[in-house]
Formats: sequence, structure tokens, C-alpha cells
Amino acid sequence: MTKEEIKAKNKRWKAHYKRTKTNSFYTLYYLPEEHYVGMSQQPKIRLQNHKSAGKHVLDYEVIGTFKNKRECLTAEHYMHSIGYNGTNPAKIK
Repeated sequence: MTKEEIKAKNKRWKAHYKRTKTNSFYTLYYLPEEHYVGMSQQPKIRLQNHKSAGKHVLDYEVIGTFKNKRECLTAEHYMHSIGYNGTNPAKIK
């Protein structure tokens, strides 16, 4: 295999992996030990990222699931506005 063929194969694999590991809904979750609220379409992967960053994730709770990103972002933004930790880089319009 040439270098270009390997790059193309890796690109196809990454695209396939992303499609198969993504839920069709958005999950809003809470990490009680961190007082942190976040959202993800890939909650298992996101929790692994939190764990590798040193956060306590064993007792996470699902706050809700949403069919579209805007609803989930709105709920996350509200939770942050009442004092839960987390960041929400997307602006709500």
C-alpha cells in the first residue's frame, strides 16, 4: 500500500467509526463529584475523556436526552446559569 492509500483508508475508517459510535440524540449528563454538567452525542467516549483528565465519573447521571442539539444546548446553558460547572462554547440564539 502506498502512503496515499493508507491515508485514504484511515480517513474512511475514522468516518465510519464516528458514524457508528454516535447516537441519534444528544445526552445531557451530570458528574456529581465535579458538580459538572455537559452534553455529548457520544457519552461513553466523553466520559472516558473526563476520566483520563482526572475527573470522577463513576456515579454520573443522565439528566436527559434530546433529539436536537439546540434543545440540549439550551438545557445545558440553563444548568450552567444556575451554578453547575461546565462550559458551553456554542451561543444560544
